[in-house]
Amino acid sequence: MAVANLWHWSYWFSGSGSLAGKALLVFLLLFLLLALAGLVLKITRLFQADRIKRELSRRAGNFGLTMGMFGLMWVFFRQERVWLFNWRFWTLVWCAGALFWMFKIMRYLLKRIPEIKLEKKQRESVSPYLPKPKK
Repeated sequence: MAVANLWHWSYWFSGSGSLAGKALLVFLLLFLLLALAGLVLKITRLFQADRIKRELSRRAGNFGLTMGMFGLMWVFFRQERVWLFNWRFWTLVWCAGALFWMFKIMRYLLKRIPEIKLEKKQRESVSPYLPKPKK
């Protein structure tokens, strides 16, 4: 494959044949591991007491399960040589979706979680001075 082909529409929107050999094995393992990791995270989320860790596990589990399943469907359609889903373009769509979703998870992890912890700390520092509900 020449790098110059990447700049032509015909390369991205033409049928590329089925995967074979190590490429098929790598893609299948990647997507199966993603789906399995997503499933494990969805199950472990049920046993976590901390609300923040539970939310992070939910988001990461949704990512892994969804992207793994879409990847497996893409490999299946590519192996069956379905005309529309056989395009190389779908690899770019999958990668763009995965990068966007990972960006959202990382933003939650690095930006929103510290804000939530700070809000909780401020709420706890003010709570002794707030009126208590009558019983």
